[in-house]
Amino acid sequence: MNKSNTKILALLLTAVLAASGCAGADSAPAEESGTQEPAAAPSDSTENGQTAAQAGNGTGQHTSPEDYGRPEEPADSTEADMNYDEVDQKAYEDYHFVDVFQNEYEAVIDENFPRNIYFQDSFVWEEDRMTYAGDDRYTWRTGIDVSEHDEDIDWQQVKDAGIDFVFIRAGYRGYSAGSLQQDAYFEKNLREAREAGLDVGVYFFSQAVNEAEALEEADLVLRMLDGQALQMPVVYDPESILNDVARTDDISGDQFTRNALAFCGRIRERGYAPMIYANLVWEAFEFDLARIRDIPIWYADYEPVPQTPYFFTVWQYTDSGTVPGIAGPVDLNLQLIPQE
Repeated sequence: MNKSNTKILALLLTAVLAASGCAGADSAPAEESGTQEPAAAPSDSTENGQTAAQAGNGTGQHTSPEDYGRPEEPADSTEADMNYDEVDQKAYEDYHFVDVFQNEYEAVIDENFPRNIYFQDSFVWEEDRMTYAGDDRYTWRTGIDVSEHDEDIDWQQVKDAGIDFVFIRAGYRGYSAGSLQQDAYFEKNLREAREAGLDVGVYFFSQAVNEAEALEEADLVLRMLDGQALQMPVVYDPESILNDVARTDDISGDQFTRNALAFCGRIRERGYAPMIYANLVWEAFEFDLARIRDIPIWYADYEPVPQTPYFFTVWQYTDSGTVPGIAGPVDLNLQLIPQE
């Protein structure tokens, strides 16, 4: 598949994933997502005071970067054989997957990134939630991701409904003029989610075209956090824009990767755990996986089981979940946690 066709397919998939709370319509203004939005989009022609800034002051008690990432190395070869041989590892020389339009893709496995070692038949729907059962190596938790487009949330109802964690959008960069904006509900959501007892992480909707802009985005997030503790990572959420001309349209895979590394490196320097939001098109055709192998993945895929051959820590498995305390549909996420 040539690069231009790959870019078009990536844009198509990303646009529909943009209906999710992390990557899209209810997390970003219409100007960014290229989709129709009921809420008015802030203009990105003004910085609204959110320009490049120095990083937050101090490190506080943050989630350690080492708490997330690669699967633990097997203690011996027997355990290594168990981890990989008992998992459905078909087509690891090449693999096939579909996007949300059911368009088919074929890609070659990148052996430089840790493998998906989860048991496919352990992903089981129970009522309206995904669970993970029958694998003593892992336990699981349910989370959501939200932005200003979810408007006022009753966080105690959310907690009482069995939601354990949340990724809250900190802000975004506009896709035309490229100005930085803070999510209007960030501080309210951060405060009230904590008060209700949820574990909290944050994400930034990126439209960086180079490392300098990615660092600018990271510095904005760090300034907004101002040393506050988080229990979940700070996520780099790169986005492609459909149905409009965007400043990121011609970003190469190499630059795509460099931007992610710059953002995550700055976040890690300041004592927070970084994470990258990704779908399978980006994994297959955009990211240089060897260079991001030490950064955990928040993986988006709305098929019945995760299609990726690569390891991930959090799976965003639907953009149409229902949770008491939130008026509209919301993204649901499954976190896989190694057993002690």
